[in-house]
Amino acid sequence: MKQSIKVCLFLCMGIYSLHGAAAEASALAEVLFNGVAKGGAKVVKKRPAVHSSSVPLFKNSTVNVQRGGGLKKWSQEFNQRPFHVSRNVKQEFITLEEDADKYFFPPATFVSPLIDIAFKKVFSTPKNSSVIIKLLNEILGLEGEQAIKAIEYYNKEFEADEQDGKVGIVDIYCRDQNNRGFLVEMQRGWDAHFLNRVQNYAAKAFSMQFKRKGVDYETTQPLYCISFVNQVFFPEESDYISHHLTTHQKSHRCYFDKMHYVVIELPKFKKKNGRIGSALDELLYVMKNSKNISQYPGKTYIREIYETLDEKNWNDMELRVATKIKDLAWVEEAREKIYKKAEERANQAEENLRHAEEKAKLAKEEAKAAEEKLRQMTIDTALKLITRGLTNLEIAEDTGLQEAEVEKLRVHKKQ
Repeated sequence: MKQSIKVCLFLCMGIYSLHGAAAEASALAEVLFNGVAKGGAKVVKKRPAVHSSSVPLFKNSTVNVQRGGGLKKWSQEFNQRPFHVSRNVKQEFITLEEDADKYFFPPATFVSPLIDIAFKKVFSTPKNSSVIIKLLNEILGLEGEQAIKAIEYYNKEFEADEQDGKVGIVDIYCRDQNNRGFLVEMQRGWDAHFLNRVQNYAAKAFSMQFKRKGVDYETTQPLYCISFVNQVFFPEESDYISHHLTTHQKSHRCYFDKMHYVVIELPKFKKKNGRIGSALDELLYVMKNSKNISQYPGKTYIREIYETLDEKNWNDMELRVATKIKDLAWVEEAREKIYKKAEERANQAEENLRHAEEKAKLAKEEAKAAEEKLRQMTIDTALKLITRGLTNLEIAEDTGLQEAEVEKLRVHKKQ
């Protein structure tokens, strides 16, 4: 028993030392060495009085004690710091559970938020409004008085300006307490005209605030269009989230400041599990890895979203629709992959043909240059033979030139 107490004290002292708690380690060391008698592990209840109210036991640390009364109090730093966090860590990350095999209970199954119906449920379910507000503020960098505090959902369908014009149907359309507008769109597959479509939606939503009678331009509020895309639209840019405004071509100042476009490219989001440090990080990770997540995380920024995506909270009709959409999306993705592969092969074949044509052209030019060089050498030889007094016939036989050509060279040489 006595030996166990001694071992425990040593272990605790080591733990405090590893976590930088030198003062606490000093205290335990003092208890250990003053409370254990020579030759045994006799722990005494009262330590001898000391001659100072602070005893330095380790470098740069002191322990407050009372005369003969032991520790006066733990250090304030020790009270405020959890055991498992290093003092050098400024941001706390969370880890999502992805190993279903180690659980006794069946794992949770979450519908992929990339599916249209699931994405709309996440962003339009009223009980999710607090986490949606948190996400919008983080995406747009809105803080303090500029932060979104409340949102109200509006009709997602915008009528066409003409009878046969384009109708706009967005995933999410809402406005905040200041009447600022927010469109949220999800684009899973490749659409070469998606950015044009987004601008059409934004223009329609922006103009909605002027359709009420008596509205003045002075009260114009900005419109934010946020697009989650499962493709890379800007290969030259490295950031997964990009903000787009209309700016002056030379000074890059923004004077037309009412239309904001934000594009979040999921393939560029590379954060690993265990490095999730915000609500947006967690949402993007779930969007990319929902099929691997097996349980509700112990700590999360977006618990409401997990509850929305949990299959247990979906009725049979919703699950059938989600499955159908997922199957159609899979077929579309497979078709898109085949198309892209065929396009890549065609481009490669075209590139190979271009290289072959360039090589043939270069070879032709080299052959022509060699032929011209050979003819010039033949002419030089003929001129030398003319100088030596050979007849036209002899020169023609030696060089392969025609007698008429040799005669022309002879006349030209005399001139």
